Amino acid sequence: MSNQAPGGGGMFCEDESQPTLINCMFQANSAEGIGGAMQIHNKTKVILANCLFSGNSARDVGGAIYNENKSHVSLTNCAFVSNTSSGIAGCIFNKEDSSSRLTNCILWGNTDAKNDLESAQIQCGTIIVNNCCIQTWTGRLGGTANFGLNRYLSIPMVPTTK
Repeated sequence: MSNQAPGGGGMFCEDESQPTLINCMFQANSAEGIGGAMQIHNKTKVILANCLFSGNSARDVGGAIYNENKSHVSLTNCAFVSNTSSGIAGCIFNKEDSSSRLTNCILWGNTDAKNDLESAQIQCGTIIVNNCCIQTWTGRLGGTANFGLNRYLSIPMVPTTK
């Protein structure tokens, strides 16, 4: 929380490492260049489950995550909220040779220098998304059961009996 670095403000992963992070929080980290919360580099495979990325920033690219050089990140049940980039991809950026798989994730309110649309949430490289809520979802990224609504579910209260 509140870490700063040239790249990978909260965590820098490289050289074929394979970290797994569960129930973690990356909050208010910043990078002078790329990957406000995390930079993933050089054939690294990262698994993240039940994690929150909030308020992270990068001056150039990837407000939350910057993924490059044949690396892969798998995200399950993660939320990305209010991450920013002064360049592109306020949330997740993959270089062309890298990939991300998102399952049951929320990407909302992340911004870059251009907008707060789908491209500010996630872009480039190979992206697989399933069962995710992504702000301004267009369907361009494919996958199944994805949506971009900002409606809250209204669940009626059921009376209990004693």
